[in-house]
Amino acid sequence: MLSDEQQFVLDMVKQKRNVFFTGSAGTGKSTLLKEIIGWCTKEAKGNTTKFAVTASTGIAGVNIGGSTLHSWAGIGLGKEPVKQLLDVMWRQYWIMKDKEKERRRRLGIPEDLADEDNSDEHREDALTVVGRWKLVETLIIDESEFPSTNESHAI
Repeated sequence: MLSDEQQFVLDMVKQKRNVFFTGSAGTGKSTLLKEIIGWCTKEAKGNTTKFAVTASTGIAGVNIGGSTLHSWAGIGLGKEPVKQLLDVMWRQYWIMKDKEKERRRRLGIPEDLADEDNSDEHREDALTVVGRWKLVETLIIDESEFPSTNESHAI
C-alpha cells in the first residue's frame, strides 16, 4: 500500500505530468517506482514503445528491468559532440525510411496508402533511435546520479 505522498506522485504520473521524486534510503522510492512501472506497463497494453525504463548505470537499469539512459537514447557513451550524435541518429532514421519505402514498393503497396493504425510506420520508427523518441510517451530515469549537463544536452 502506498503512502499518501507516494499515491500523489502516482496520480501525477497517471495524469501524464512530469514528476521528480527523491528521498532518503528506505523511504519507498523503489516501491513507488515499481508501482509507476506497473501502471505504465498496464496502460501501454503491450506496446513497449510507449514508455521506456532507464537508469544512469547498467546495474541500476537491470534492477528495474530497463536499460541505461545512454543506450536507450542512442548516444553510447555520449562523448561525441552533440551535432555528431544527432547526425548519426538522423542518418539511421532516413536509411530506415528508405528501406521501408522499398519494402512497400516491392509488396505493391501504394505510397499514399497507409494502414489504418499506421503499423508500418510504427514498426519502422520503433527500429530507430529517432523513432524511439517519437513514440515514447513516458520516460522513466532511475537513480539520483543524473547525467552531466553535457550528457543531458546530448540526450
